[in-house]
Amino acid sequence: MTRAGRKQNPQFGPRRCSGGLHEASRWRAPRRACWFLSLLGSVLALPAAACSDDWPQFRGPGGLGETDAIELPLPWTENDFVWRVNLPGKGHSSPAVRGGRVYLTADNEATGDLIVLAYSARDGKPLWRKQIPGNTYKLHQFNSYSAATPVVDEKRLYLNWTTRESHFVAAMNLDDGSIVWQRDFGPFSAQHGAGASLALCGDLVIVPNDQDGPSFCAALNRETGETVWKVDRKSVRAAYGTPLIYRPNPTATPQVILSSMAHGLTSLNPADGALNWEISLFTFRTVGSPTAAGGAILAGCGEGGSGKRFVAVAPGDAAQGVEPKVAHDFEGALPYVPIPVAHGKLVFLWSDAGVVSCYQVDSWKMLWRERVGGKYFASPIRVGENIFCPSREGEMVVLAAAPEYRLVARCPMPEGTHATPAVAEGMMFVRTYGQLFAVGKPRP
Repeated sequence: MTRAGRKQNPQFGPRRCSGGLHEASRWRAPRRACWFLSLLGSVLALPAAACSDDWPQFRGPGGLGETDAIELPLPWTENDFVWRVNLPGKGHSSPAVRGGRVYLTADNEATGDLIVLAYSARDGKPLWRKQIPGNTYKLHQFNSYSAATPVVDEKRLYLNWTTRESHFVAAMNLDDGSIVWQRDFGPFSAQHGAGASLALCGDLVIVPNDQDGPSFCAALNRETGETVWKVDRKSVRAAYGTPLIYRPNPTATPQVILSSMAHGLTSLNPADGALNWEISLFTFRTVGSPTAAGGAILAGCGEGGSGKRFVAVAPGDAAQGVEPKVAHDFEGALPYVPIPVAHGKLVFLWSDAGVVSCYQVDSWKMLWRERVGGKYFASPIRVGENIFCPSREGEMVVLAAAPEYRLVARCPMPEGTHATPAVAEGMMFVRTYGQLFAVGKPRP
């Protein structure tokens, strides 16, 4: 992990956890049933839940990009910012918010170092900063060394980052950023660099690793970082989507949903990594994450800055003998990077080129399509009855989350962004290329 002439930092060295649980393929059959039932209970048991004032991961609670309404000045100007800070580096990761703190990452473009940051949500006061040695390597011009968004629970901050030689996953102490545990999964090879974020499911940290080299998905114990299971995956162009933890209903067993060019959509059982169902779909790279709306899984692929295919898939159910199937194949202006967002029986697709489409999820009928302009890598989020999406040029576009098109506001930002906003503590937190600002009304 070191650059030439630079000493290795033992705190962030490439050490591996040893011992612990074995991979699924190495379990012994006579003991598997009891162990499986015990583990299933821990997966289904929810940890201390994030409150409604938290946005603990990429696209917030459940990774769905939606939350209740908050008081926001619309349109806003920079005079309406509650606070604004300059970041010590640039990057594209989104903020994660829990317990009155905002966490995010930045990078040193000259060295490839990763910078992990914690701020007070109320006033933007810096709480701690940790710089992790890295190295430079070839990236897509629109990517950065800090593209993956951290995820936070009541005890720790979890994050992943890559160098040429290593794909690291670590847990950090919330009070000071010290490393609690760290894993190194070996080289990460991808034409455009890395970008997929971690997800949490019960007591597990879900690690996606669809790369140009050997690919896999793994589940780690939150407390220790030990491998609970690891399943190999085919490698056909790196994928950049964050896993979706999907529940068909509140009492159903959760599923880990992955998307890639190699596999299409895949559903894994979080208890042991076993395959629930899979459907081949894509002939181009997947960048946007899978999401859920109207009982379907939505995902797409693309190339050259535009979506090439976007589908709604009715999930399979092995217990009922139901195979997954395409419920709708969207046409026209399709997203490649931005992820759709839903509101009740409506779902909104926001294309990279600023064309927004509204569909009714029970029939997949398109209700409207309008060009709002701009270029987008961030994903839209729904806050109450409005949808917000920030552009690469530096404008927050706000639309009504309604069956009729209505432009609510266009709000200026200090600069552009690739990051999706976070909403918590009565405020919206927006990370631009090199700044972080809050707008709204802090809750007492």
